[in-house]
Amino acid sequence: SGLGGAALPENGAPFTLCCVVVPPPFKGRVVEADGGRRVHRGATHLAEISLERNEGFTGELVLDMAGTQQRHRQGIRGPAVPVAPGVARVDYPVFLPEGLETSKTSRIGLVAMARGPDASGAPRWVLAPVEGQITRSSEGALMKLTAPAAEVAAVPGQPLKVVLRLTRSKGIEGPVVVSRADGPPGISGTEVSVPPGSEAVEVPLVVSPQVKSGGTLRFKATSKWRGHAVESEAEAGLELLMAHGAKAPPSNEPR
Repeated sequence: SGLGGAALPENGAPFTLCCVVVPPPFKGRVVEADGGRRVHRGATHLAEISLERNEGFTGELVLDMAGTQQRHRQGIRGPAVPVAPGVARVDYPVFLPEGLETSKTSRIGLVAMARGPDASGAPRWVLAPVEGQITRSSEGALMKLTAPAAEVAAVPGQPLKVVLRLTRSKGIEGPVVVSRADGPPGISGTEVSVPPGSEAVEVPLVVSPQVKSGGTLRFKATSKWRGHAVESEAEAGLELLMAHGAKAPPSNEPR
């Protein structure tokens, strides 16, 4: 029975179900489990993970964020990362939003999982928590997109150019792409590539004649640092004018 010969307790049911647990033939460990590393907001932190395989297991592993997290996650996130057979060390990319507080330590937990046969040969997913958590403190951003004007005015049916300012550190690789990330329906735009050394950014937008009210425009700047994503966002209010210069009715969208 798996209970050392002890009888199963009486529970009034006509039968008892037993669950066979498949032990994971692998384990993972965060190399800097309790480290005090400081990393940049709005950028990707590469956390080194050590992996061990045993019991003859040589297959692929997958590292992913755990379903439950501890304190101060605040939008910190990471993808599901496949790990090829035989690989014992991997850098897990953790993205830190640019709005993180610098006065708090943040951390996330990971799980390792793999697919393998159970005792009967049926394929099963086996999961195991990664030992330790990815722990770090946040410091200033590598790149910042700002909107010098808190509000811009547009006329339905006429083009609009929104002027933004982009600042970046020397570690940013190559050009930065700036695009419209969100805004009222009926407003669209194209991506703008900002070459190194430039700060002023003009983002052209198309304002449909059917747009009836203003709202909030959100823009995103994206680039690379050490081969991984760096992002920054900026917002500006949109005031809609009629062709004769009068203001359009205010939007119900929260600012």
